[in-house]
Amino acid sequence: AGTKKFTVPRPAGTVRVGDRLLLAKTGTWIPVLKIENNVRSRGVYAPFTRHGLLAVNGIVVSSYVSFEENSLGTVTLFGELFDSGISYQWLAHTFTVPRRWLCLSEHSSDPKMKICSSEQYSEEGIATWLVFSHQVVAWWKEQNRFFRTLFIIPIIVALMCFAAVESLTIWMAEIYGSLS
Repeated sequence: AGTKKFTVPRPAGTVRVGDRLLLAKTGTWIPVLKIENNVRSRGVYAPFTRHGLLAVNGIVVSSYVSFEENSLGTVTLFGELFDSGISYQWLAHTFTVPRRWLCLSEHSSDPKMKICSSEQYSEEGIATWLVFSHQVVAWWKEQNRFFRTLFIIPIIVALMCFAAVESLTIWMAEIYGSLS
């Protein structure tokens, strides 16, 4: 208890003394010795990075927002009865696969076609292309656990297909050089 080394990104509010965090420079795990609650502001700030990760104060963190405040970072099915082992980090990162493909293929000289390099955000700080998805997730969280499970399973299957294609694309790029 308290000496866990989490390999799944999870909400910062669930970190406890004794947990271990990953140092960005060395890739080593360090224990959490003290927790200070110095929250200066609240809101949604999620810069998109190619790998879904970034370093904050030298610690590797997710670049995605968390929809589950008290979660340990994985999707549970049938309420809390079954832990799928699928992290919200993976779900969010895989959901953005088509967007990353689009961004990697932006070669037009027309500024109107530079969608990714001119990101727009709503008043809530959410990328405009994600506003509808954010609303769907908020609605989904309000549903009963049986419906939530039935709704999420086909989405996870579709995202697994995206992940497989992205992995194959990366593998091919490594073997044959850049595909761009």
